[in-house]
Amino acid sequence: MNDQPEPIRLEDYSLDEVVRLLTAGVPVHRANEDAFRLDTDDKRKAFAFYGRNRDLWPRNRTVQAKEVEGLLTALEAELPAATARTSRSAGARPIWHLERVEAHRFGGLHRHLGPNGEDPDDFVLDINREITLVSGFNGAGKTALLSAVIWCLTGKALRSQHMPHEVHEPMAVEWTADSEAIGEGDNRPEIAIPPIVPIPSAENLEKLADQPKLDTWVRLTFKREDTAEIRSVTRRVQVSGKKLTAPVEGLDALGIPALALEVGTLMPGVAAHMRFDEKTDFTQAVSQLTGLKPLEELGHRSTRLVGRLRNAEKRTTEEARDQKTSDFASRLQTLVENWEERSDLGTPPRILMPGEEEGEGENKAGCASSIAAARKALQELQSEMMSTMETILGRRVELTSKQDADAMTGALDAAAERLKGGALRELPSIGTILSLSEISEEEASDALKAVEDILARARALATRLEDERQATRWRLYARVADWHKNAHPDSDVVNCPVCGTDLDEVPPDALLDMSVKAALEKCREADSDIAKTASEWERDEAASLLHALPESLRGFADKALPDTLLAIVRKGYVDELLAHRAFSGRLEPLQRNAQAVWEIAARENPLPDAPQPANSKLPELFAGSTLQKRLAAIVHALMLRAHRAAAGDVLKQLMVRYVGAPQSAEDQIPAEREQAKPQERSLRDQIEAIRRGVQNASPILSLIRQLDELERVRQAWEAEEKRLKLLERAADAVEPFLEFPALVYERVSGLINTLDRDTGTWLGNIYRPHYRGGPDYGGFEPGEDGGFGLRAGLGDMRVPAHQVMNASLLRACVWAFLFGLWEHVRTQSGGLSCILLDDPQTHFDPINSENFAATVPKMPSHGMRPLIASNDIRFVASVQDKLPSRAEDAPTWTALRLDPVSSSRLTASLSPAIEEIRERRDRWIEDENDSAKAQEFVKCVRVDIENRLWNLLATDPLVMHSPTLGDLLGQLRHARNAGERPFEEPPFEKLLTHQALRDSALFYKIINKAHHQPSMITPQDAADVNEVYESVHSLLRSCTASYARFLGRLTHEERDLVQADAPSAPEAMVLPDTPLPMLGTLAARSAADILAVTGDQEYLSLGSLGAVALYVIRGPTLGSVALAGQVVIVSLDRDATEGEPVIALHGSKIYARRFHRDKKDLSRTILAADRSGTERVPPALLVPTAETRVMPIVGVLYDAQNLPGRDEAVAARASDILSRKLAVASIVEDSAYPVIRNGDTVLLEAVDDLTPAKLTALEGRIVAVTARSGGESYGYLKRLGQRIETGARIFENIGLNGQAVCISLGSAVHSADNLTLERLWRVHGVLRSGSH
Repeated sequence: MNDQPEPIRLEDYSLDEVVRLLTAGVPVHRANEDAFRLDTDDKRKAFAFYGRNRDLWPRNRTVQAKEVEGLLTALEAELPAATARTSRSAGARPIWHLERVEAHRFGGLHRHLGPNGEDPDDFVLDINREITLVSGFNGAGKTALLSAVIWCLTGKALRSQHMPHEVHEPMAVEWTADSEAIGEGDNRPEIAIPPIVPIPSAENLEKLADQPKLDTWVRLTFKREDTAEIRSVTRRVQVSGKKLTAPVEGLDALGIPALALEVGTLMPGVAAHMRFDEKTDFTQAVSQLTGLKPLEELGHRSTRLVGRLRNAEKRTTEEARDQKTSDFASRLQTLVENWEERSDLGTPPRILMPGEEEGEGENKAGCASSIAAARKALQELQSEMMSTMETILGRRVELTSKQDADAMTGALDAAAERLKGGALRELPSIGTILSLSEISEEEASDALKAVEDILARARALATRLEDERQATRWRLYARVADWHKNAHPDSDVVNCPVCGTDLDEVPPDALLDMSVKAALEKCREADSDIAKTASEWERDEAASLLHALPESLRGFADKALPDTLLAIVRKGYVDELLAHRAFSGRLEPLQRNAQAVWEIAARENPLPDAPQPANSKLPELFAGSTLQKRLAAIVHALMLRAHRAAAGDVLKQLMVRYVGAPQSAEDQIPAEREQAKPQERSLRDQIEAIRRGVQNASPILSLIRQLDELERVRQAWEAEEKRLKLLERAADAVEPFLEFPALVYERVSGLINTLDRDTGTWLGNIYRPHYRGGPDYGGFEPGEDGGFGLRAGLGDMRVPAHQVMNASLLRACVWAFLFGLWEHVRTQSGGLSCILLDDPQTHFDPINSENFAATVPKMPSHGMRPLIASNDIRFVASVQDKLPSRAEDAPTWTALRLDPVSSSRLTASLSPAIEEIRERRDRWIEDENDSAKAQEFVKCVRVDIENRLWNLLATDPLVMHSPTLGDLLGQLRHARNAGERPFEEPPFEKLLTHQALRDSALFYKIINKAHHQPSMITPQDAADVNEVYESVHSLLRSCTASYARFLGRLTHEERDLVQADAPSAPEAMVLPDTPLPMLGTLAARSAADILAVTGDQEYLSLGSLGAVALYVIRGPTLGSVALAGQVVIVSLDRDATEGEPVIALHGSKIYARRFHRDKKDLSRTILAADRSGTERVPPALLVPTAETRVMPIVGVLYDAQNLPGRDEAVAARASDILSRKLAVASIVEDSAYPVIRNGDTVLLEAVDDLTPAKLTALEGRIVAVTARSGGESYGYLKRLGQRIETGARIFENIGLNGQAVCISLGSAVHSADNLTLERLWRVHGVLRSGSH
C-alpha cells in the first residue's frame, strides 16, 4: 500500500505553504515527469534550513562561509516536525467577507500616547457594503488602514516606495538635538520599536521611563458567505525578553491557503511596485505575484552552492585535515622523548595515529582510546605520588601549571627555613629555656642563699613588729644608737646621750626586759632592719634583691614563666612557631597536624619529674608584696633550670619526634616512625613529603598537557574528517534544488495560460487606447532562456511590451492580471472577498483613470469587495459617479473620509461622505417617522460635523477625547479670541456666529444629544437637523478650505491653478528705515496722558512691513478705507485674507477692491467694491485666480496725489509723508471704524503751532490730541472741527462709533469740568493691524 501523499499543484499554495509542505516530504505535481519530492531526511533538513533563512535565496547573493556552516549544522540537527497538511476537498472553498477592522496603537492610525499618559482609543471600521471608498490627504492614514489588514493576515505591511515586508522587527529611533531637554545628553537611551508601532515623543518616553508600549494589535472580523459563521483573526506584538514576535490567532480557522489570503491583500501592494524592463521579464513578475519567484531564485543560486560544496570547501577541508595529521605526528614524537627522560615513570605507552586502529572486538583500540590510556596511567602515577601530600594537607591540591608548582615549592622552603636551629632559637619561649640553661651552678647556689637570708631577716623583723609598743621602743633605741655611732664612731655607749647619766646606773627597760645600755648596744651592733617599718623594709629588700642576683638570673625576677618546663617548650614549638605566616595559605593544615604530632611526641617522650622548688614564702606580713613575687619567680626559675638540666636528653628526643631530625640525619630516623601516618610524622618529614609530591607532579603535569594537546589535535582532525562527509551529504541534499527553476517555470506558465483569457477581459474594462494603431495587449508567450514575456501587439507583429507600451497600459496589464489571478484563486481555493487597492489610479492618464473608476462597480459581480483608499479626490468622485445614486442599490457602496491623528486627536477617525449623509437623509424622508432611519441620519451628521471641526484643531496642543460639538466649538472660539491663524478669517467668524451653533440653538442641543444618547433621537429631531445642516456643512467646508490653504494642503492641481499665469509683481520700494517712536495708545477717549514720551521708549520701523509697493487710489472703490488721492501701501510677500482690501492686477487692469474667495470654485476670485463711502461703485468682478495677482493693503497714507490713469489705482513712486518727522501710536477699540480699526497703528506729526490760523488750516483732518480736565489728562483720536464763539473747538468723531467733544483753546476761562487743549498731532496715515 502506498502511503505517499497525493502531489500538490504548486500554483495553489503560497511560498510559505510550499516550504512547509516540501519540508514535510509532500510531492509536487509535474506535467510530463514523476512528481518532485525531497525524498531523504538530508534533503528536507537542507530545505528547512533555507526556509528559515529566506535572505539566502536571491541568485546574486554570495555564498558565504557562515551559510555553509549553518547548512552543515542543520544536517546534524533533528528534522523539524512536519506540519499536518490541510485537507482541501473540492467542496471546502469558503468565501469570507471582511466585516470589521479594529486596531490598537497602530502606526499611522494612532499616536503612541496622550500628553497625560493616556492610551489612544481603538480604531474601528465597520464594512457592510460591497464597495468601500476611503479618501483623505496624504498622511491621513489610508495606507496604514490597508496595512493593518495586511499585517493581521500576513505579518507584512505596505511600505512607501518598497515591496511589502515584515514590520514587527524593531527599527532604531534617534534622538534629535531639540530633545536634549528631555534626556540627559549622551545618557539618553537607545530606543528601538517596530514600524507598526507609533513613534513616541520625548514627552511620551519620559512618562514611560524610556520603555515604549509595544502592545499593537489588529483584529479582523469575517463572516462566511454560505453559513453566516463569524470568525475573528487577531495578530498582536508580543515582547519576550529582548525578542519581539507577532503571533496570529484564528487564521487557521478560516480554512483557506495563504495564497488565497494574500492575492487580494498583499499582492496588490506587490503589483504597485513591479517594474518591466530589460532585466525583468513578466514571468519573473508573475513569480513575484504568486510568491514563487524566490523559489526560482534559490534554484538558480544552488548551482553555485553545490559547486562550492564539492570543490572549494572540500579541497580546503582536505588540506586542513592533512595539516592536522602532520601536527599530531610532531607532537607525539616530542611527548615520547619527554617521557623517556623520566625513568621513574616507566616506558611510554603506544599511541596510535588519527584514523589508525588495532585489535578486534572489545580489544579494538584507536587513537582516542590510546591517548586516554596514556593519560590514565600518568594520572595514577600522579595520584600515588601525591597521596601522602594530600593526606597531610587534608585536601586535594591541583597543581595545573608550573606557576602553581613553583608557588608551592616556595611555601615549603619558607616553612622548612622556620624549622632550622637559628629560626627556632629566635622563638621567645625557646630563648627563655636557653637563658635558664646558661645559669651556672654557683650562680644558682648564691641566689638560693640570698633568698634564704632574706627569709630569715623577714621572720626576725616580723617577730619584732608583732608588738607595736616594743617595735616603737626599738626604733627609738635604733635612732639613738645610730646618732651615737655617727657622733662617736670610735667609742662605746657609756653615758646617756641626753643627760649624761651612767647607763649602768639606769634601771632596766621593763617593756623590753633589758637594760637600756644593752638595748643601745644591741641596736648599735645589729643591722638597720630594726629601725624600719614593714613596708620600708620590703621596698628596700625588693630593690637590693635585684642587685644581689647574678646577671643571668636578674631577668627572671619580674618575669612570669609557665608552671612547667613542658608548657614553655610547647608554647615555643607549637604556638609561636606555627603562628608564622610560613604556615598559612596552602600549608595551613600543618598547624592542625603539628598540634597532634606534639601530643604524640610528648606522650612518647615524658619528661622526668620536676625537682621541688626551694621555700620562698615570706611571713604573712609581706604576703602579695613585690619582694614576695620576685622571690617566688627566682625560686621557680631555679626549679625550671634544674628540671631543664635533668630532662635535657628527653627534650632532644621529643624535638626530634616533633620537629624532625636535620636533613643530614634523615637516614637515622627510626623505622617505626616511617610507618606512622603521614599527618602524624614530624614537621620536617611532612614538609619533605609534600615537596616530593610537588616535584614529581611537575613533569607529570607537563606530560598530561602534551597528551591533552594531542587529543585536541585529534579532535580537530576528526572534525575535518566529519566535515568532509557532511560536505558530501550537503551537496547531495542541495542538488535537487536545481530543479526549482523548471518547476516554477512549468507552474507559472500553466497559470499564465489559464489566466490569459481573463486578463484580456479585465484589461478591456480598465484600459482603452487614445489612438488607433498603437500597441495593444498581445498576451504572454515563451521568451529567451525559457522565460515568458508580456507582449504588445502591433498589427501582425508582437514585441516585448516594456519596449513600446506606455506606463498606463503596463500598469493596466498588472491590475488585469491580478484581478484574473484573484478569480482563479477564489475558484480553486475560496478565500477572502476583499481586495485592497491603495491609490490604484497611480500611473494612469486621466482618461484611463476614468476607465479604472468605471471598472470598480463591476467588481462585486465577480465576487470582489474592493476597499479603495485614495488621496485623489477626483478619482474617488469619479468612482462615486459610476456607482448607483442610492448606496443601498447593487452594488452597495459607502464613501468615507479618513481624518488623521493630530496634536489634538490620538486616533484617526472616519467620517461619512456628504453623499452618504444625503442618502441617509433621503431614506429617512421616505419613511419620516422611522426612528431608526432618523437616528442613522443624525448620527452621520454628528460624526461629519464633529470630525470636520476636530480637523480644524489639528495643530491645537490640547488633546481631546471623544469631544462633543460644544467642546470643539469652545476650543475654536478660544483659538480665534487668542488671535491664532487662520481662525481670524471670515469663514470662521461666520461659523462661530451661526445661529444654529449657539448654545441655546435646537440644532446644537440635538447634535450633543446624539453624541451622548443616540437612541433618544426622534424623527422630529432629524427634521430640525435637516433644516440647517446644509448651511452648517457649507460653512464647515469653507473653513476646511481656509485651513487647508493655511497648512499648505491644497492639491497639486489646485496649487497650480493658484500660482500660474498671474501678472508679475511691481518692483519693491525701499521705505525709510528711520525708527519711529511709539507714543502710546489712542481711542475715542483714553484716560491719562498716554501720549507722553517716556525714557523707556519703543520704536517702530517701516522696514517691518517687508517688501511693499505704493499705489494712488483714483476712485471710491475702497470706501472709507482709502479715498481718492490717498496712497496705499501693499505687501508683496503676504497672501490676502478673505474680505481684506487689496490692489489686484488682472491682465492690464489695476483694481482697488476687497478680496473674496469663490466658495464653490477655488479657481475663481471675487473682487468687490467697498460700499462704506458711497453706493455708486462698480459691481463685483469674478476673475480667474490663476490670472490675478492680489496684494493686500497694509497701510494708507493720507496724501493728496492726482496721477493720470484710467484704472482704479495707479502705481506711485513716492509719498511726501514718508519724508516727514513722524511718530506712531496704537489704536484700541473701534471708535474710528471703518477708517481706522482696533489694533491699527497711526502715523503722527506733532503740531507745535496752535494759533487759530494754523488750526483753521487743519479743519477736517484726523488728529490726535491730549486735553486736561481738572487734575487728569486724556488722549483722543478725532477729526478737527470748527471753532465756536466761546474760544473752543469741536473735535468730531471719525467712524461710526463714539461722540464729538469740545476742547477749549488757549487761556479761555471755563469751568473745572471743561477740557483744555494740551498737545496736538496730525494723523498722516494708518498701518493696518497684522502688517508689521
